[in-house]
Amino acid sequence: MKRTASLAVFFVVAVALGAWSANPFVVGVEQSTKDAWKTVTSQFEATTGISVTIQPIALNSIAQQILQSAAKPTKLQFVMIQTSWTSYLARYLQDLTEADSQLRAAGIAPAVDGGRTLGVPIPFAQGWLLSVLAWPDDRASAIQFLIAAGGGVPAATTTVAPKTTGFGELPPGKLAVSQH
Repeated sequence: MKRTASLAVFFVVAVALGAWSANPFVVGVEQSTKDAWKTVTSQFEATTGISVTIQPIALNSIAQQILQSAAKPTKLQFVMIQTSWTSYLARYLQDLTEADSQLRAAGIAPAVDGGRTLGVPIPFAQGWLLSVLAWPDDRASAIQFLIAAGGGVPAATTTVAPKTTGFGELPPGKLAVSQH
């Protein structure tokens, strides 16, 4: 009896840990685009089996969410930003330069600012980009999500995974006064 109960507890814990470890991608989107994102994410989920959670954010709160994530990491991994904001928010966004060739091969012209690839244009939201705040554990799938969100055609295989620093890490050396 005790053995059966122990096995049942073990099975429940194993299933719970498996579900917990399969973290979905979390995407911060401007709230008026929520329905369009549901279409994109449901197609991506059906194709890849990777769950995507949409977090609607008011337009006047997006930049604030990005700045807060730099000080205190959030669950957001991807975020919509207006193209006019890239120069102001670039240092808070992950550099996608190592994935640039993959994005271009999929038919996407990524947004570049200061020599850094910062996001992909969103076809249904003129003047907006999808950028990465924090890389999910599976970078290859994250790049495929960027391609799907940008309306591109995913490659048969994904071989390039960007190398970036974590959100809580600072670049080596001193920061310029303008970066404080």
